[in-house]
Amino acid sequence: MNQNKVVMAGAGVMGASLAQVYALAGYETYVYDLFEAGLEKGKHLIAINQEMMVKEGLITAEESKGALERMVFTMDKECFRDCCLVVESTVERMDIKQGFFREISEIAPKEALLATNTSGLHITEIAEACKCPERFMGQHWLNPPHLMPLCEIIRGEQTQQPYVEQMYQLVKDRGKEPVIVKK
Repeated sequence: MNQNKVVMAGAGVMGASLAQVYALAGYETYVYDLFEAGLEKGKHLIAINQEMMVKEGLITAEESKGALERMVFTMDKECFRDCCLVVESTVERMDIKQGFFREISEIAPKEALLATNTSGLHITEIAEACKCPERFMGQHWLNPPHLMPLCEIIRGEQTQQPYVEQMYQLVKDRGKEPVIVKK
């Protein structure tokens, strides 16, 4: 498992912004989407966000360039094979999220943290589809994550404390303010 590789699944507004959070923190950041058009949209959103952050003095042009160089946009599920973290930000449908995690929890390393950015679906119900549901939780960021500091870490019924602590530290190390909640 590559401790410096993360995958953001879904290249929409949240996935693109989350990719920035991790890439700016130095992670090799993969942005996965099912469609080339989704990836192109994600690239466009990131370009706009990075330009604004440089213009506002939030990051330097060099930091922006470095973050962009650490991002890989892909439709290849092999990107999940050796990552340490997967954060899913796809459509808000239980069947879609369960199908995604049913497949990806088999591909990702068994030690990898798995998270959904859902804002309204039940974490425990999504986790029912996961292999090793004890490592699954919510990582719900306020929008836009690249600017907002708060991230809720949401425990499911089977989420085990060591994984929650790992996620808490991971988010805190990004300069963000994690809050642990149970849904």
